[in-house]
Amino acid sequence: TPLTVAVAGVQCPSMGKRPAATAAPTADSNGTAAAEANGTDANGSAAPASGAVTAASIAASGVAAAAQQGPGGAEPLAREAKWFTESRCLNREVRVVLEGVDKYNNLFGSVFYPEEDKPANLAEALMQTGLAKAVEWSLNMMTNGAMRLREMERQAKQQKRGIWVNYVPQNTGQTKLSDSFLGKVVEVVSGDTLVIKDVNAGVERRVSLSSVRAPRAGGRDRAPEPYGLDAREFLRKKLIGKDVTVKMEYTRKIGPVMPGADGAAPAAPTAEVRVYSWVERLMVDLWW
Repeated sequence: TPLTVAVAGVQCPSMGKRPAATAAPTADSNGTAAAEANGTDANGSAAPASGAVTAASIAASGVAAAAQQGPGGAEPLAREAKWFTESRCLNREVRVVLEGVDKYNNLFGSVFYPEEDKPANLAEALMQTGLAKAVEWSLNMMTNGAMRLREMERQAKQQKRGIWVNYVPQNTGQTKLSDSFLGKVVEVVSGDTLVIKDVNAGVERRVSLSSVRAPRAGGRDRAPEPYGLDAREFLRKKLIGKDVTVKMEYTRKIGPVMPGADGAAPAAPTAEVRVYSWVERLMVDLWW
C-alpha cells in the first residue's frame, strides 16, 4: 500500500496548491464543441488529429502549466527541488526510517536512496545543494542527524547556494570565528570557562566551551550553584597548566553588565560591554 512520507528535518520550496478540477467543455452558440467531436472545426474544415501540435495546443498547454502551479505559482527553485528528488528516488527502492507523526497524522522519516551502491541521505543531499531549509519542529523528531542538517544549512547560507543566493545574515551580536591557537591553561573560572595564554601572541584569552553550560561557581556576591564548585575542580584537575589546542567557534557581545546578588534588585547598569569567546573544540596535547 503506498504511503505518503515527508522528509524529516527539511522543507523544500512549495510547488503551490493543486488547481480544482475543470468542468467538461460545453458547446458554444456556434456548436464548436460538437463540430470538433465530429472531426471538423466550426467552419467545417477538418479538425487537427488528436495529439497534433498546433499553435492553439501550444497556447493551451501554457495555460494548463500555469494553472497547475496553483495560486501564486511555484516558489523559486521548487521545480529544481522536485526534479532533484524524483531523479534520485522515483521508481527506485529506498529505505525509510520513520521519525515521527505530526498532529495531522502525517508521517515524517529519513529517506535513504542508493548512490554508487551506498545509501545516501536525501535530506542531507537537498540541504547540501541549497534546495531545502531546516525546520526546527521537524528536526526535533529526529533521533540523530539533526545537528548535521543544521550545520549543512549554515554552510549553504555562507556559500549562498540555491535558495540562499540572496541570504543576508542577521546582526545578532555574534561573530563567527575560524581561527585556532595553541596555549596553556592558566586559570579555570568555572566548569565551562577557562583562561588560556596564547603561546604565539603572549596574551591571555578567556574562553568558554560552546553548546554546554556548567553550574556557576559563584563569586563575592553570589553563592555557588549546586555542583558548581565540583565542576570547576573537575576541570582544574584535568587542564590546569596543560598545553591545549583551541578551535574557536564564535564571539558574542554581552552587556551592559547588571551587577547585584541573586534575588536582589539589580544595581544601576554599567556602560561596559564585554566580548566573550566560545570555543568549538578544546584538545589537550597530554594524555589524561
